[in-house]
Amino acid sequence: MSDVVLTQDELDGLAANLLVSKKPPLSRARISEWLDEYGNRVGQHYASELRRHYSEASQQKGVATRIAFGLTRIDRSAGLRSGDMRSTLIGEMPSHLRRSMGAKRRTALIGISAWLILVGAGAAGWFRFDLVTELFLLAPWLTVPLGSQLLHTGEAPGHGSFILRNPALQQCAAAIATASFLLPAGRAAALLASAWLGVCAAFLLDGLRRLIRWRATSFKQFSFAAGEGYLLVAGLWLVASRLGAHPAGFQEPIVLLTAIHFHFAGFLTAVFAGLTYDQLRTSRWAPIFQALLLAAVVGPGLLGMAFLVGPKLKLIAALPIVIGQCGLPAGMIRIGWPKARRHSWEWLLVVSGASVAIAMILAGAWALGEYPLQAFLDLTQMERIHGTLNAFGFGLLGLFGWLSVAKSSS
Repeated sequence: MSDVVLTQDELDGLAANLLVSKKPPLSRARISEWLDEYGNRVGQHYASELRRHYSEASQQKGVATRIAFGLTRIDRSAGLRSGDMRSTLIGEMPSHLRRSMGAKRRTALIGISAWLILVGAGAAGWFRFDLVTELFLLAPWLTVPLGSQLLHTGEAPGHGSFILRNPALQQCAAAIATASFLLPAGRAAALLASAWLGVCAAFLLDGLRRLIRWRATSFKQFSFAAGEGYLLVAGLWLVASRLGAHPAGFQEPIVLLTAIHFHFAGFLTAVFAGLTYDQLRTSRWAPIFQALLLAAVVGPGLLGMAFLVGPKLKLIAALPIVIGQCGLPAGMIRIGWPKARRHSWEWLLVVSGASVAIAMILAGAWALGEYPLQAFLDLTQMERIHGTLNAFGFGLLGLFGWLSVAKSSS
């Protein structure tokens, strides 16, 4: 390879025990667990030390400076993380991680800009978008493209379908689906909405890949697969809404609200649950969190099936989901709270967890009112309060919080 794996300076640092930290380990995973999760990245690419770090430009910085910076990083982390080990030692970020971070920023900027333009145009009277439509459009433009990048955090480059690895294609499908809302409900509108259904089908195939590869060995991967499966259900209900169909006799806005439900309460909840358990799996409370988070993952599907039966079963399905969802905000707050005092973006997990807790309390009150048919909250109130809390507080802020966690872990 014509490379130098270790320099004399690095050997001197090893001999002086400079890699030995006096602080307790901060890593949440053993190296055996890390290899089980990310072993597919090991040995995939070769990075030349000479070419990457000892060119003329890098030599100007000084070898000792790079080693000192790298050892400081190790002393602070005191353990393995899911990032590139070689880059941690020398204090630099791998090129594929730099590209990934740039793609996330572009995705967020494009998604937020497009959504704000659409909402502003609706407020100006150019389009007739109600609150339900605006909440839905947040999903294909922003939450799903950003969420898809969380799904592949830590995986080797190239994993997943081409659509999932390219948020720009997802946002192109979002633009086509948005155009469907400019047409009256019918076949033409449903055909445009089918572009987003195609993206959802790609997520389903990726979820099946996860189930085949991991089976029942990884709760995080199971949660991710369940969330990707929920997206197909969401896409089908979107097409039904734009077609003007009434599945099981449901009218609008229930049909479009169901699509929103499976985008946020289905997809995002499952993704966040998998990430939360991954952070807490070495905690002594891990078995309790796993049980609660499992209820949060399977809950949206149970509630969706209960809607087809009637109010009594809907009450039975909704209340355990509310209880199970308490585990998700509790876990997210536990992860984000210690970092909130350090002014890190992870504090958004605290706000996100609090938002979903309040939203679930409202959902429980609504479900209780459905059984005696004396609703405490009407559908309009649920759209305005519960929907906004889920979409912005839980979904958007939670995404930015978890992306920050993924960045710091890498």
